[in-house]
Formats: sequence, structure tokens, C-alpha cells
Amino acid sequence: MDESDLEILQMLFFNSRITNRELSRKLNISPSAVHKRIKAMETEKIIQRYIARPSILALNSIPVVIIGRSSATDLSQMIKDLGAVEQVFAVAMGSANIMYVSVMLRSIAEMQEVSSLIDKKGMLTDTLVGIVTEPYSKIPISLSKMELSIIKSLNKDARKSVNEVATELNVSAKTIKRHLIKMEDENKVNFTIEWAPLHHDSFITVFHIHTAQNVDVNKKVKELYLRYKSNTIICVAFSNIPNFILFEIWSKSPRISQIILEELQKEFEQVVPHVLMNILWFRSWMDTMLEN
Repeated sequence: MDESDLEILQMLFFNSRITNRELSRKLNISPSAVHKRIKAMETEKIIQRYIARPSILALNSIPVVIIGRSSATDLSQMIKDLGAVEQVFAVAMGSANIMYVSVMLRSIAEMQEVSSLIDKKGMLTDTLVGIVTEPYSKIPISLSKMELSIIKSLNKDARKSVNEVATELNVSAKTIKRHLIKMEDENKVNFTIEWAPLHHDSFITVFHIHTAQNVDVNKKVKELYLRYKSNTIICVAFSNIPNFILFEIWSKSPRISQIILEELQKEFEQVVPHVLMNILWFRSWMDTMLEN
């Protein structure tokens, strides 16, 4: 992997239906070079699947990350047990058995039960339960039957062509295209990827950043994205945990990660690094809802 690969991953993570032509224009490389890079990342299993789901707005759901240290002796079985929880869609493991469990709640009423279940199944201690801060106003919206059918068609292959979806649903390609544009404009759908780190030529670090009391963490998240644009994978703050940022970066070597750590330590009160070892993805209630 190199910086261009990371940029492709970043753009696919936020919109897995972005075309190779659009990617080539943004990266200033040829469409054939983009195609070759994507195919290489698919072969290496860095890109595992292109996913379509109703958006947080359309589901009126709540994204949560649960962080804790696992005391489980059989980590493989423990991760499978976590993945069996219907609200869990991803489990990542960091150094020192730090677990990052990505959860989508149907409502805040599920918070206590789900977090307790994950604590138990993951054998977690020192647990943090963070509600991810969303960048837009959360006004619930609804999906039409046709919109749900389109998302279902794209659920396991978000890069499926408009013509393929049209044939599957027995409508015109023009109808599919119109609905796709409308859903994207209204933030009704989420097109993303499931991915995994490749360790032989890359190094992924998750920084737990603790800021001073008077710091605007949402502003800092934006600043970190811009400052480390060529390294950033994910950077999020949490509405219920003040003065805390989770910052995940990619680098070509541990030395680059160390340099970034030293820069962050000069700026923030406390920065704790963890190496990301693996990430596994699971089908959750968001997917079974489409199947049913």
C-alpha cells in the first residue's frame, strides 16, 4: 500500500459507489491505474466487500463504539461471540487485547442491555461506551419501498451497476438512477466498504487522545483530518465522552507513527497509542432488516 491506495480506501469508505473515473480525477492518475489498485487491494483482501445500508438518518439509529481490554483466552471465539450480537457490525482488536466494538443501536433504550452483553461476551474491563458524534442534524426520514429495494439489491455489492439493479427490480435504469441520486442528496443511504489492514507493508495505529477541558473536540477532529490527510483512516469524537478523540492512522512504518505520536503529545494532555492487529465485519440487524 502507498498514499494513493489509502486515498482510494478513504474515498471508498465514505462512498463505495464512487466511479473509477471520479477517483482518477481526484488522484490525478488514470482510470486504469485506479482499477489496477482496487483489484490489487481486493486480491490482498484489504477491500473485502462493498456495502450499502440505510443511513443513520433513515434508520433513526445510534452509532456507538465500545472500547475495553479483553481478558479472554480464546480471542477467536470471543470475537465470534461478539459478532453474534445483532447490533454489532465490526470488531477490531488492538495491541494489549484492546477491543473496539462497533455497534448500531435501534434506539438509546438498547444502550444498557447491549453494552452489558458486550462487556460479558468480550470479558472487557476499563470499558468506554462512546456515542459517535454525527456531523448533521438528526431529523428522522423515511425510505420508500423502491428505495429499500434498491438498497437491498446493493447491500452485498454496492458497486453493482445501475443496469444490473434495474434488471433485478424490473424497472428502467433511469428510475434507479433517479432514486439513487435522491437518496444520496437526502442522506438516506450509506455506501461503504468492509476492509482489513495489511501488515506486511503498512502499520495502523489507533490513538486515544485526551484533550484539555476547554478544547472544542469537534473542531480538533476536523483539524486532525486536514493535518494528517494522507494518514487518516478514521477520526471521531463522542457526544457522551467529553475531551476524548479516537484517531486511527495508516503509516508505511512504525517510525512514521512514532513521529505523529510525538507531535500529538506536544498538543494534547494525554495520547495513548495502540497498534491495530485485525478487524472483522459482521452482518447486523441493519442487513437482516433488508433481507426480511
